[in-house]
Formats: sequence, C-alpha cells, structure tokens
Amino acid sequence: MTESQSYWAAFTLQTYNCAYAVMIWDTLLTLSEEKRKVWDREWSPAKVIFFFNRYYGLASITMNLCFYNIQVSTEECAKYVKAEPLLGNFAILSYQSILLLRCYAVWLRDKRILFGGIAILVCQFVEAMYAISGFFPLPITTETGPCVVQGQKFWIASVFLFPTLTDTILTVVTFARVLYIVPKTRSSVISRFLKEGFLFFLIVFVGNCANGILYLQANKDISTIFSGFAIISGNVCGNHLLLGARHDGSAASTSDFAPGTGPGHDRGVWPGSGVLVHTTVDVALSDLPTNKRLEDLERTESLRK
Repeated sequence: MTESQSYWAAFTLQTYNCAYAVMIWDTLLTLSEEKRKVWDREWSPAKVIFFFNRYYGLASITMNLCFYNIQVSTEECAKYVKAEPLLGNFAILSYQSILLLRCYAVWLRDKRILFGGIAILVCQFVEAMYAISGFFPLPITTETGPCVVQGQKFWIASVFLFPTLTDTILTVVTFARVLYIVPKTRSSVISRFLKEGFLFFLIVFVGNCANGILYLQANKDISTIFSGFAIISGNVCGNHLLLGARHDGSAASTSDFAPGTGPGHDRGVWPGSGVLVHTTVDVALSDLPTNKRLEDLERTESLRK
C-alpha cells in the first residue's frame, strides 16, 4: 500500500470510527426515551420499523466497521466484500421506510402513496443489487490490508445517489401535503414536523451526495471517506424522527396508532379530543381551514367504511 493509500485508508477509518461513536452515544442517550415511547407501546408498523432501523443499523455498521479494521489479503477480501454494500443498503432502506411511513400517515393512509413509495424503494433495491453484483475488493498492494469495496464509478455512486433521489421525492410529497392542510403560522406541531423533516433531509442529502461525488472521482483512495457517515446519519436521524413524534406510552396517548387502530375509538378522529391522529404526527383540527378540515374528515369517514 502506497503512502497516499495508507493516509486515506487511515482517514476513512477515523471518520467511520467517529460516526460510529456518535451512533453509540446517541443510542445510550435515548434509551430511556425509547423505553417510554417504543417499548411500552403496543406493537405497530412504526414500532417494528424503529426496532429494525435502530438495532439492525447498529449491527450492520458494526460489521462494516470490522471490514475496515481487519487485515486480510485481496483473495480473502474477495470472498465477502459484497457483504459490505449489501448490509449498508438494507440500513438505508430502513430509515427510508420511516420517511415513507410519515408520508403515508400525513396523506391519511392513501394507498396510492404507500404503493408508490414501496415501488420506488423496490426499484432502488433492485438497482442496488445489480450494482453490488459488479463490485470487487480494492486491490491490496501489500501482503495484507483493510477490505474495502470498489466498482465501476457510475454503479458504485448510484448506490448513494439513487437513495438521495428517493429521499427527495418522499420529502417533497410529505411537505406538500403538510403545507396544504395546515397554515404554517398556526401550528407549532407542524412547524416542528417541518423543521425536523427538513433537517433530516438536509443531513442525509448532503451525506449521500458527497458520497456519490467522491465515488465518481479519479482518485479511488478517497472514494469511501464519507460512506459510513452517510449511512449512520440517516439511521440516527430516522430514530429521532420517530421518537420526537411520539408521546410517552400511556393509556391516554394516542399518537402511536394509525388512523382507525386506537382501542375503543372511532377511526381517524378521537371523540372529544379535536385531534386528527396520524401514525407519526398529531394535527389539531382547529388548525385546519374549514374546507380542508371537512375534506379530511370526509376522507377519514370513507376509510372507516
């Protein structure tokens, strides 16, 4: 391994280690909140997605970090090098499922939104599998070295650029609906929803774009610098989106349920509460303009039938 390769390999490992340390620290800091808002709640799609994003993310990042730390020959690395992007791809899909869940909830469980989002994620997964099939290990010039994946510039960059496009579509569709049903100046809940959603999108967008651009560079030594950061930032932000949108687990708390699934209540609207409950966000009915409020209530009634 040349001096330049050694430098960038060490730099990449340090960025990965730092991002991983932030992930572990964030997990420890939010454990008590996780217990109140997730463990103490009944099972739901949101709960399953949270657990998968949180704990599969930890496991997959740990495995990928091991690939960067081990010292093997090129032949040995070739046996399992494709596992790195495969594990990372499922981690990306897990936090994108949170974006889709938010979008589906805000659109009052519109099946077109759900199936459209699933179709996009399936296309992304198929494209990633095709790209990964052509990946190979970065040649190790010395006897042993870290196991780092490489591939054709376009295909390896697409593994990060395609998710960026998916994130953009889901974010735009979600924000369009939220801005339509609630005036921005009248709901602190929606203001928080928009700020958190935009911050999530911005962090992940920058990470994925930076990754894609680096993989397109002629210098392969710098291609994986931010790969760990992009995946870890999406995982951490996704967990916070769900935790931040949930109330503590209690009999009186209803924001965990999708419209129509709360025990002892009518579908979508809880009697007397004045709240239209979505899977991940509560919208006060008094914040909706009259015409939009009636439209959404009519839609909720149609769901009940």
